[in-house]
Amino acid sequence: MLGKCCKLCGIIVGFLIALLGLVCIKPVNDALVVYSQKELEVGNLFAGIQMLQMFGGLAKCVHLPFSEAIFVACMRTSFADFWFVPAHGWEGAGVGIKALADPGQPGIFAFSHQAVTDFVNRPRLTRDPDLFVATSVKSMEARGVVPKGLFPLVISMNTDDPKRTVRRKLLDDFFPSLLKPLALDLNGAATTAGVLAGDTKNASAVIAMVGSSLFQALFEFQPSQELLRLIESWLKVAKPCAANKCPPGAGKGTADAFDKVFAEVAASRVGKDYLKAAAERNFEDPEGRLREVMFITFFAGIGGTSDTVSAALFLISSNQDMLPLFQKDPRAFMIEVARLYPAVAGMTLLTDEDHELTLGNGRKYHMKVGEYVMNWNAAANVDPTVFGGPNKSEAYARSFNPGRDNLERMVTFNGELGQILACDSTVGCARGWCGKTGVCAGTAMRPCPGTRLALHTATNVVKFFVEAGKQGKSAQSEL
Repeated sequence: MLGKCCKLCGIIVGFLIALLGLVCIKPVNDALVVYSQKELEVGNLFAGIQMLQMFGGLAKCVHLPFSEAIFVACMRTSFADFWFVPAHGWEGAGVGIKALADPGQPGIFAFSHQAVTDFVNRPRLTRDPDLFVATSVKSMEARGVVPKGLFPLVISMNTDDPKRTVRRKLLDDFFPSLLKPLALDLNGAATTAGVLAGDTKNASAVIAMVGSSLFQALFEFQPSQELLRLIESWLKVAKPCAANKCPPGAGKGTADAFDKVFAEVAASRVGKDYLKAAAERNFEDPEGRLREVMFITFFAGIGGTSDTVSAALFLISSNQDMLPLFQKDPRAFMIEVARLYPAVAGMTLLTDEDHELTLGNGRKYHMKVGEYVMNWNAAANVDPTVFGGPNKSEAYARSFNPGRDNLERMVTFNGELGQILACDSTVGCARGWCGKTGVCAGTAMRPCPGTRLALHTATNVVKFFVEAGKQGKSAQSEL
């Protein structure tokens, strides 16, 4: 407890120091930043006000000491509050230009639900092949965090790239659990991983259960405790490196961990069959494609899904009203968790054509081909014009309610969930979806390939911990 308090104090002190520094710095004079703000309030006072708003966002999330991942997820949904909503509002274009951006390097952020879905569903959406999350692929390769030649990943390729379609179709054909998740042996996974019922606040236990479940679904074998430890050690380096915050020591040990797990997967029946199938489809580097599957499974599958599970377990353990909600509708509960505590903030893309935007202050901004855009899914998930009910209430949009009518309009998985699930391929579908919300416009052009499997796995792992904990014994309980 003392450690958590000290950590919190450190965060607060850091923000106060940053606030003092911002108030004392020179005013921001970049013409584009000034142009984008209401009332032209972009000097040091405006910067100070924004930092105070950021501190308010911290206050909203500081009650989440259960894990760093949950705290970060909460801050993601609050990010738009202090950078964009005050200057631009939720209505209109829903796009802001980040204040304090370097001259000539405007940070264009799409934060409203409408803007985020418009950008992600562009048929010719373009991505930077040397950018992964917030860091350079070359820098990650140089450190040994990722194998050389792995990029561009299929999730990083342009939407209309024929190679992306071919790679995604191979995923569909070879991993049926991506489209129709299979039954999982959680008891066997827990036994193999050495996980106990009381491990709900143990991040390693959560990673082990999620990792075991995904390996069952994709590669059809239970990873040993040693393999699970290697995966966790890789994630501890890869996740911060992707955010451009590589920890000391990132390097050969990280690459070795990845390679050891790859060797086990490549030697498995599924691994051998996949390599054969990739060769038969004339892929130049079948091993590279299997490494790609593993990288996505590690980073987004195990890393992201573990964060979602941790958030759900925190809610259930800290609020007695949550368990009945989970038991009533586990699937809806987990979707709402993924909406409010997104494992991924969004996606960086490049504009594919010149485009004019009307900013919240009424001024026009002409986006040019090749400009960076951050699609901030986390903000779109709490857009009150979509999730705020009849009154467009920000408080209701941020409240936890698995029974809300438009639950499947959440966009954590790079598109409205309902549209993604209506599509019979992970490649994406250029068609609309008419569900209980009556939303018929839009598409699911480039969904996360593991959307169904991630939700299925997260729901079942939480069920396991809830049931095992309720029976008060180790991981031998039955779901």
